[in-house]
Amino acid sequence: MSSTALASTATPAAPAAVPALAAYADELAAFAASLTPAAIPEAVRRHARLVLLDTVGAIVAGTRETEIAALAAALRAGSATAPAQLAFVLGTAGVAIELDEGCAPSRGHPGVHVVPALLAAMAAGHDADADTLLTALVAGYEVAARLGAATTFRDGIHPHGTWGAGGAAAALGRLAGLPAPVIATAIRAAASLSVATDYQTVHAGALVRNAWSGMAGFAGTMAVELARAGFSAAADAPAGVFGRVLGTGFDRAAATDGLGHRWLICENYFKPYACCRHTHASVAALEQAVDGVAPDAIVAVRAFTYARAVAATGALRPQPTPLAAKFSLPYIVAARLLHGGLGDDAFREPVLSRRDIAALAERVTVADDPALSALFPGVRAARVEVDLADGSTRTAEAHGSHGDPQDPMSEDEVRAKFLRLAGPSLGAQATAIADGVLTAAASPAITPAGLARQVTSVVT
Repeated sequence: MSSTALASTATPAAPAAVPALAAYADELAAFAASLTPAAIPEAVRRHARLVLLDTVGAIVAGTRETEIAALAAALRAGSATAPAQLAFVLGTAGVAIELDEGCAPSRGHPGVHVVPALLAAMAAGHDADADTLLTALVAGYEVAARLGAATTFRDGIHPHGTWGAGGAAAALGRLAGLPAPVIATAIRAAASLSVATDYQTVHAGALVRNAWSGMAGFAGTMAVELARAGFSAAADAPAGVFGRVLGTGFDRAAATDGLGHRWLICENYFKPYACCRHTHASVAALEQAVDGVAPDAIVAVRAFTYARAVAATGALRPQPTPLAAKFSLPYIVAARLLHGGLGDDAFREPVLSRRDIAALAERVTVADDPALSALFPGVRAARVEVDLADGSTRTAEAHGSHGDPQDPMSEDEVRAKFLRLAGPSLGAQATAIADGVLTAAASPAITPAGLARQVTSVVT
């Protein structure tokens, strides 16, 4: 997508009449098209800055992965500033170390599907001020999160690369000032470009899983181009794709309930651990249970949590890859106890091959507790029982973990996380970006174009 094309507000032929059941997409598009900075409460704007900063940090850190660098190099042979292509690279990088934020009501990760597309558009030359960027981010995030909240996926479907593309399309439409009918078509088209995901890929530790979020940025970008060019899309495409093909239900009313009043971006979570969020409540309970206990005094651990977490993370992965280990609660428990932390280094060599961690992981069992499952998705809870060498057992239960809405990270914590992730690549500029994004101060480093240049410089 060229910057000229994105900035244009030309409208294709009027779409056919929309059936009443499919009006939710029009409502989402109208919200995105009409959203103004003044309509966003200051608390929401402040939180959106945290989401932007945290997502940028995850993207920059991910670009240091060998496969991301190789992918970027291969694509540079074409056009390094082609927005759809760049959104694909940035979105893939954003999940590479499993530290991207997420949104509890959506049961997925809106930020890493929306922010890369916006950064790519600006890197390609689209001009926007800070208010416009933040407004586009909020619009896209709300659309993505609501599509996710409306969706009930089939067992085994991963949310990356699915409804997030609709949020990317809405964000780009708002960034360009496109009219609501065009944005509505783009949202519908984006749903039709969804990836067919499968948790087997994750459990196998196959890195193609990381490309799913990149594909959403690509699809959202191309969906806007398709809509502007006059392509049509099925009126009820999101419900058809997410509720019948990939899922078992789509609640159309939930997609717009409270739109413009309940801001789902403020119900997000920031991840303190570099592993699947379904494991975080178990880690929080574990840390309570073993407080003051020497690791060598631990004989066995039993983790009880909600059924969705068991299905996604309950298995021990023999000789796990870094990605598979991040979705294996037995490994995560053992690594937390013996390595001492769950930063990205806990899922790399030499930690990944430690025999003591592997031996302890074999003594960690995971099971679902119907009472805890009944709390999901509103509450992600876990209970752990830790058997000690003296014959005693220590038990603790956690409802969520640090970084969740009920126990949020402070602004200082999000800033510190960003500096840890982005500092090795951006040096002193990381501090300037953090200060600028959080204060909205005017400086070349943190204007939308300046931010995009800093982030994309690490891949272009």
